[in-house]
Amino acid sequence: MKKSVSILLLFALLFGMVSCTVEKGNETTGTSGQTSEPQDETTTGGTENETTEATTTTTQPPVDGSPFGISMSDLSDLMQPIFSGNTVKNESIMFIEKGESRTLLYPIDTIISVTSYDGKKEYKEGKDYELVDGKIKILERSSIPCIGKSNYYNYPGSRLTTMYNGKAVPTFWGEHIMSMWQVNVNYTHTSEWTGFKQKCESDVFEGFIKKLQNGEDVTVFFSGDSITAGANSSFDGSYAPFQRMYPMLFCEALADLFGYTVKYIHVKDNLPDTAPRMPSKDYVAGTNGTITYINTAVGGWNTAKALNNTQKYIIDYINEYGCDLFVLALGMNDGGDPSVTSNNLKAITDRVLTAAPQTSVALITTMVCNPDATNYSATEKANQRYDIKELAKRYRTSGVACGVCDMGSVSLSVLERKEFQDYSGNNINHPNDFFGRVYAQSLLQTVIGYENMN
Repeated sequence: MKKSVSILLLFALLFGMVSCTVEKGNETTGTSGQTSEPQDETTTGGTENETTEATTTTTQPPVDGSPFGISMSDLSDLMQPIFSGNTVKNESIMFIEKGESRTLLYPIDTIISVTSYDGKKEYKEGKDYELVDGKIKILERSSIPCIGKSNYYNYPGSRLTTMYNGKAVPTFWGEHIMSMWQVNVNYTHTSEWTGFKQKCESDVFEGFIKKLQNGEDVTVFFSGDSITAGANSSFDGSYAPFQRMYPMLFCEALADLFGYTVKYIHVKDNLPDTAPRMPSKDYVAGTNGTITYINTAVGGWNTAKALNNTQKYIIDYINEYGCDLFVLALGMNDGGDPSVTSNNLKAITDRVLTAAPQTSVALITTMVCNPDATNYSATEKANQRYDIKELAKRYRTSGVACGVCDMGSVSLSVLERKEFQDYSGNNINHPNDFFGRVYAQSLLQTVIGYENMN
């Protein structure tokens, strides 16, 4: 029988206790919540959307316990930290066969609910699943979808191969179809996160944060590959629950915290078909200032391709809109020597700093691809993070505000507890909605830090 429990407010750290040097700021207001937009159409025009007219901000005392005058309660449920507190919402898993058990990020104390990926169907404890030794087990008579080994392995035309019964075989793969077999679990736990803890680097981003505290308009620019373009987010695929890709979640979280409006710049006319999908409306959480959002990530690009197209896809936009925070997330499509990846990232960043010398830079190391793949190398992706961290150190030594959101280490830590198909959108190299949230929360932890919220 399903137990009724209260969902606890998540108020602790995202990845652990890391102190940051900060200054007190002004309290701002905003509304929380993620707006699903099933009616949202891809906008191909280059015109800007209407926004609420800005008003003059008034100085208010900081929120108690928050050096930046911000409150975690202003964040949407999607941006409440997964790696702290005692409740996890909508953690995805994928069963292959009936009778299987799955571990989650934490040993489960109580299952609140299990729902379909789109949230429209709720499964029943005792009929569809049961809790066994902190794991969730799917029952033989369950209506929870299972793909079955006969379909999962020897999958026709797949780009993915894994070992099965001693042979490399084509294995289940597809863009925007993993969600057919994934379900979401809401549960409570008492265990603490013991994996990799993303560092808060708000001291590095102090200049950017001060602009938000002061109500100044800022531009946040994203450049990357298909992950940053939003591949396999339900928003990109236009299906429920229509969750935004991680760059949007991050910027909308900033808007919630500081009472801003996110103004989306539609750039698809100038980009390939794999460019990011944009919402039809701006995100309004307040009138303290405007975050201009630009995302020119292109699916399939490696760092060399991005470098060769830096002028057209990055610098031309910076010259038009400026840049206060530059987020660079490449590497999934790179292979071989990781120093080549970091050198290309440096060359791209150097050109950005020439165009916008005062910009802050956030480098995101790529999540690792499917570790079971025989035709993709998770080790190559993981090794990139060392050189990228060294690159950021060199930038900081030279006076550039540069931090690292280490999704390579985050994904390796998650893989110690979950199967890759549990949180991937295509079973090769894309996050699903759940891991997209992890990306967004990790970036927010890097730039702002959950410990800096009351």
